[in-house]
Amino acid sequence: GEYHEDAFQVILGASAVFFGMSCSPPWTFLPVPMLAAESLALWVITKQLRYAFLMVFVLFTVGTIIIAYRLTFLSEYVEIFPGKNIVLKSFAHVALLASLWLIFLVGLVHRTPGGYATQFMKNWDVTGVFFAMYGIVLVVMEFALLREPMPLYSRDSFEVGRVAVYSPATSYFTGFLIILIASHMKRQKLMKVGSFITSVSIAVGKTVTVLIESSILDGDDSLQILFLRWIVASALLFTISAPYAVLKPHHMKMTIHAKRNLGPSGKPGRYLPNDISLTVLVYSAVVLPLIILVSVPLVIEPFVGILSGHNKSAYYATSPSFSEVIGYSSSLWGVAVLSMTNHFLPDGGADLLRRVSALIFLLGIFISFSSPAIPGTSVSTDDSSLLFQSVSSLEVESSNNSGGWGLISAFLAILLAMTGPLELREVRDASGRKDSRQLLRLMIFGVMFGCGLSWFFTMQSMSKDIFIPIFVT
Repeated sequence: GEYHEDAFQVILGASAVFFGMSCSPPWTFLPVPMLAAESLALWVITKQLRYAFLMVFVLFTVGTIIIAYRLTFLSEYVEIFPGKNIVLKSFAHVALLASLWLIFLVGLVHRTPGGYATQFMKNWDVTGVFFAMYGIVLVVMEFALLREPMPLYSRDSFEVGRVAVYSPATSYFTGFLIILIASHMKRQKLMKVGSFITSVSIAVGKTVTVLIESSILDGDDSLQILFLRWIVASALLFTISAPYAVLKPHHMKMTIHAKRNLGPSGKPGRYLPNDISLTVLVYSAVVLPLIILVSVPLVIEPFVGILSGHNKSAYYATSPSFSEVIGYSSSLWGVAVLSMTNHFLPDGGADLLRRVSALIFLLGIFISFSSPAIPGTSVSTDDSSLLFQSVSSLEVESSNNSGGWGLISAFLAILLAMTGPLELREVRDASGRKDSRQLLRLMIFGVMFGCGLSWFFTMQSMSKDIFIPIFVT
């Protein structure tokens, strides 16, 4: 066995040397590929972190030599932060360190059990924190490359122009890759929920930011607005998902007598401890509305414009209406509050807040889809676009030309059913007399809800509008 291992090491080292000779380096650099091959083989076989550090050292040496050889005499600057420019050589060093950081993360993930400080790294989630930090460094580098075109030189070292070296598609791919790797590490219990939410929020926020910036035709091209939009988008996603990492589910402790007095829903009483009620109130009424309010001009409004087709370069391109943005923001608040209450209060409680958030979610969706039917929300256009307005459910002379009133009718039916006038269940009085109006209430609800959705679906199909509202309906 030992002789076979020695033979393998000799063959591996000789192959690395021959590969290095094929690249025509100086003879003094020939031990470098052999050391790299040996350290990589030992790292893959043993999965020990010390050989990963050896691999990092070799790659750092090679990368430093290449950067010094190719970029020392270039005076090109790159804006890596708003107002902070660094020379191209320093930017290449940052990219090299980010690559070595990724190798170190792989060494932490694929590591033999029982190594030094393994339990400490697991308790403090070192792998997850380092992965989130790598995501931030990757965002900084990608934003710098997206905003800074690199010079193109001729054979005689004259600059002939500038070309974009980084495309939005590459940024989308790296964001998807970060999400995929973070999901795998979470399933393997290699990172905690907090680090997973942070990494995914950073990646999704970057993807949304690049999508918005690449779709806006006349927006601000500064690096400052790019970072600001990314910070707000990541903060919004983190705030929505933070209860799963910060709040521990609160389970009701009930006695046998309390269990016997449960209501028809099988849920405990509506009264909660003061600290639990304060947590729910602060999140629902302070933290979440503030972050949504801040994200409206930077993230929600342009993203809604992309989804609804307003930001496209067309003759009738317009900004999304105010009611449409308010509708999507309200539905986002409703979904976030419902998600938080279902996680934080799995045994029930805060029933009023659950109903309010559900109603606001439906109301926001219906307002978003029926915004042309709301008076004063349609944009003013000239006479040449009246033909397009007549077939796209925009206001021409009256607001009755839109199918949005169908969604309003459906929402009113749901609201009346939840508040009592159109109760769908059988209602019996104290004398036990049979409910004779249940069929009438069902018929009224069916007409308002079914006909409203049918009217909206028909008008959207006739107007050749975007497919998203029709699909959701």
